[in-house]
Amino acid sequence: MANEVRLNHLIIKSTFIVVFIVFWLTLPAQNHKDTLHLETVEIVDQRLEQVLGYHETKLTKRLVTDRVSVNLADFLNVNTSIFIKSYANGGLVTTSSRGASASHTEVLWNGINLNSTMNGNADISQIPLLFVDKINVGYGGGISTYNSSGLTGAIDLATETNWQNRFSLELKQDISSFNTYRTYFLCNVGNYKFQSSTRFFYETSENNYPFLNNTLNGEKPQKEYRTNASFDQTGLLQELNWNLASNTNISLKAWIQENDRNLPSNILTKLPNEKESSYDQIARAVVEMKQHFYNSKLEFTSGIFQSRSNYKKKTAGINSDHITFTSANKLRYKYSGFKNLMILTDVGFDFHNVKSDNYDSKRERGEGKLKLNLQYFGIKKFVFNGSVIQKLVDHTAVPLISSFGIGYRVREKNPIILNASVTRNIRIPSFNDLYWTPGGNPYLKNEKGIIAETGITIERNYRKTNLKGSISLFHNKIDDWIIWQPDTLFSYWRPFNLKKGISQGIEAELTASGALNQLKWNYSLTYAFTSAKNKSRTSGSDKTINKQLIYVPKHIANQSILVSFKSMSASYVISYTGKRFTNPDHYSYLQAYFLQDFAISKSFELGGSTLNCQFTIHNIFNQQYQIIAWYPMPGRHLSFSIKYNFKNSKS
Repeated sequence: MANEVRLNHLIIKSTFIVVFIVFWLTLPAQNHKDTLHLETVEIVDQRLEQVLGYHETKLTKRLVTDRVSVNLADFLNVNTSIFIKSYANGGLVTTSSRGASASHTEVLWNGINLNSTMNGNADISQIPLLFVDKINVGYGGGISTYNSSGLTGAIDLATETNWQNRFSLELKQDISSFNTYRTYFLCNVGNYKFQSSTRFFYETSENNYPFLNNTLNGEKPQKEYRTNASFDQTGLLQELNWNLASNTNISLKAWIQENDRNLPSNILTKLPNEKESSYDQIARAVVEMKQHFYNSKLEFTSGIFQSRSNYKKKTAGINSDHITFTSANKLRYKYSGFKNLMILTDVGFDFHNVKSDNYDSKRERGEGKLKLNLQYFGIKKFVFNGSVIQKLVDHTAVPLISSFGIGYRVREKNPIILNASVTRNIRIPSFNDLYWTPGGNPYLKNEKGIIAETGITIERNYRKTNLKGSISLFHNKIDDWIIWQPDTLFSYWRPFNLKKGISQGIEAELTASGALNQLKWNYSLTYAFTSAKNKSRTSGSDKTINKQLIYVPKHIANQSILVSFKSMSASYVISYTGKRFTNPDHYSYLQAYFLQDFAISKSFELGGSTLNCQFTIHNIFNQQYQIIAWYPMPGRHLSFSIKYNFKNSKS
C-alpha cells in the first residue's frame, strides 16, 4: 500500500512537470508592444441582490482575484454570513448556513457538486481560491437556482473566460509564519477564437503555531506548540475554451490535486507519539458546450470526478482507503420567446460509486433529475418565479421539490426591491449514513425542509458614493434530521432520523464605496442572527428541547474597510463570532471572540507589468480562541507576498 501511494504521488508530480513543459513549448510568441494601465486595486466589486424572491450574494471576478492568496474559508467568512467551522490551518473546514449542518449546504464548481459522496460534506480547505473567478452564495430558497439539494444553502464556484485576452501572466509568492510558503502561477493565452488558462499552486507549512493550553490549569495556561499539524497541497487546473462561432462555445476543464496532511489531536486527549494523517488524490474533468439561438440557449455539462483517500491513525491501528467515482451530466435549455415569460428546463443524471474499507461491499447510486422553472414578468414591477424538481434515486421517485418566489421593484432609479419565497426541499442520506461499518443505517428516511424568507434590497447613489444593502428574514424547518448517536444495544454510534429543527433569524449586508480624485474606498458589513433550536425529544430524559443547537452562534458579524491612494492600498477587517454551545444540554460552550487583520500593499509599474508587495498582520491582538472545542486556532501571525502581473489584452 505504501509503495502504491508513493507511486501515485510520483505520477501526479510528474504530470505537473510534463504539462508545464508541453504548455511552454507550445506557447505562441506574443506581441508585447501594447501598453496597459492597471488600477492599483479594485475598490468595490460585490453585488448584493434579491433576485426573483431569493436572497443571493454575488462575489465577482475582480473581488476574488484581488485576494487570491486568501483561502476560500477566510474569503467566505469576511464576505458572507455563512459560519465557517474549522479545525485550524490544514484541517477540515466546512460551512454552516442558517443554523443547519455542513451537509445541508452544497458546494458546486461550474455547476457540479463537490460535496463528498461518502459523508455529504464539502471540505473547502481543499478548494484553492486561485481556481475560482466568481462566487454566488444562495440562501434558503435560492438554492433551487443552482439545482442543488442543499437544504439551507448553496455555494456556486465558477471560472470565467476573457475572450479579449492575448496573454496574461501572474506569479505570486507568499511567505507566512509557522514556516508556511505558498506559490501561485496563472497564465492565460489566446485570442477571440481560443483561450487557454493554466493555474498551479503549491502550499506547504510546518503549522507549528504556539497556543495557550488551559486544560491543566485554567488560571495559568501553559504555552505549547501545535505538533503533527504540517500539511502540503499541490494542484493544477487546465482550461481550454473554443469560440467556434458567434453562438457556440466549448470548454474543457481538468483539475488534479494532492493533499498530504498530518492531523493534530485535540489538546484534551493528546497522547505521546500519536500519529494521525490523511492523504488525498483528486482528479476532476468537465466538458461544457453552449449553443445560443435567437431567443433560446442550450447547455450541456458532463463531469467525471474521482478521489482516493487514505486515513491513518497509529494508536488505533487504522489504515483505511476510500475510493469514490462520480459521473455528473446535465442538459439545460432556456427559452425566452414568449412575451413576459422565460422557461428553463434541466435534465440530469449522476452516477456514484464508492469502494471503502469501512463498507461491507462496493456501493453505487444513480440519481436522475428533471427540473422546470418558469419566470413571469407580466406586471411591470413584479416578477414571479416557480420551480419544481423531480428526482429518481435508484429507480425510486423522491417527493417533489418545489420553490416559489415573488419580487417587486418599488422603483427603477435608486431601486428598492421587495421579495418573498417559500421552498420545499429534500436531502438524501449520504453513503456513510447508510453503509458505514459498523453503524450504517439502511432504513434512514430522507431529510425534509421547508424554507420561507422575505426581504428588501436598497441601492442608492450619491454623487461619487454608492450604497447597497439588504435585509432578509428567514424561517427554516427540518424534519427527520439525521443524527449520529450511541446505539442502545451496541457500543458504536449509529445514525437515526431523530431531530426536528427550526431555525429563524435575520441576515443583513451592506456595501458602500466611493472615490475622491485618486483616493478610493470601500466598506462592507455582514451580520446574521440565528436562533436554531431542537423541537423534538430523542428520549424521555432528553433535556435539549428548545435549546440552541451545538456549534451555531446566535451572532456573526464581519466588517472591512479598504482604502487606496495611487499605488498604495490598505485594508482592515474585523470579525465577530458569538458564543457556541459544544454539547446539546448546554453544559459547556466556547467563548465569543473578535478577530482583526490589517494589510498594506504597494504596487510598482514596470513598463507593461506590475509588481505588488503586500504585508499582512493576522489576528492583530493575538486572540486565543477555538472554533471547534479543544482545537486551538493560531494567534497573531504575519505574511508577506510578492505578486508579478503582466497582461496584454486585445484593444
